[in-house]
Amino acid sequence: MGSGLDGVKALYAGNCPENWTNAQCVTNGLEGGSMHRPDSYRESNVVIQLRDAETRCKATGLSGKALAICAAPAKGVWTIDTGL
Repeated sequence: MGSGLDGVKALYAGNCPENWTNAQCVTNGLEGGSMHRPDSYRESNVVIQLRDAETRCKATGLSGKALAICAAPAKGVWTIDTGL
């Protein structure tokens, strides 16, 4: 790895083009770096995950505490604590 800006870019983007997904990087044997890519952002965004879970649970007719329990992440899955 280089130093200065080249080193920072290598850590951030790896040696994979920045507009590629993680799957494309892996398929081509390249390192994706630490940046969020189109196929990794959604899985790391807790707000989006919670909204998706709430929508899924509401679609089954749940409300109130049952909805909160359904939409809450399993203990230890995410880094937030729902208190339920």
